[in-house]
Amino acid sequence: MQAFKRASSTALRAVVFACLFTMTACQTLVPEPAPEVLPEPVQPAPEKPVVVKPAPPKPAPPPPVAVLFNGDIATYTEVADALQAVIPNRLMIIDLSTQDSSTLQSQLTEHNVAQVVAIGDKALEQSRLIPELDVIYAQAFTADASMRGVPALPPASMQLSYWLVQQPTIRRVGVLGSAAFADALEEIEQAGALLGIEVDSQIVTNDKQAWFEFRRMLPTIDGFVFLPDANILSPSAIQRMLAHGSKNELAFLTYNALLFKLGAQLHITHNPRNVAEQLARLIDDRALQTLPQTTFRARTRGMEEFVDVNG
Repeated sequence: MQAFKRASSTALRAVVFACLFTMTACQTLVPEPAPEVLPEPVQPAPEKPVVVKPAPPKPAPPPPVAVLFNGDIATYTEVADALQAVIPNRLMIIDLSTQDSSTLQSQLTEHNVAQVVAIGDKALEQSRLIPELDVIYAQAFTADASMRGVPALPPASMQLSYWLVQQPTIRRVGVLGSAAFADALEEIEQAGALLGIEVDSQIVTNDKQAWFEFRRMLPTIDGFVFLPDANILSPSAIQRMLAHGSKNELAFLTYNALLFKLGAQLHITHNPRNVAEQLARLIDDRALQTLPQTTFRARTRGMEEFVDVNG
């Protein structure tokens, strides 16, 4: 009996030992899960400050350009209106027929005017009295070679070329002028020489001398240019020239609408838009000196409307 008890006790101890061994083995074979590693919190990148660049400053507007003219003369007004269309919002229009000339300089100074477009001889004369102005002329016959502007007459070569197209029989032309028109006389002579037209030109001092020279050249010329020279052409002298010329079938070129109505065969005048475009170039580029008209308007006897003639 005791032996049985000893055997049972031994067996029990063996079973307990086996269970303990098994549990230990199980605990040894199954590793404990690794502790969860949380990621480091991501720090947001610092926001870059928004830099607002200031808008570039607007360029200062160009100073105004004053336009001086006599509003009572339609041809001057036409050029002033055309210039306003070419250069809008920049011109200061001054009509000398209503402007007090004594306040002209102070008015220009008040508006910081440095450039003036003088349309006509009166405007040119008044603008030249004001110092330190860039004066640009148009429709002025008293401008000299040192001044900037657009000559009042189209190039003589363009005029004579067109006249020849209309009247191919013209071979000898007469022209008279005072000393103020000496350059115009010379230009007509040079243009005539290039076109095969002989030009008889004379400088005279008054209407009596003009009438004398006209009668002298009348038998030998078939065309005459009436320059717009009030220094030598009085209304009575003009009427006598037209009357005697018509009797001799003389062709007249004029720049005046009234003389055209009185019998001149060819009427040439400026194209206001073309003059304005040339003036705009002179305003923008002070290095330019003189720009000729490149287009003019013309009509011949029997025509009511002008045609544009291009150079």
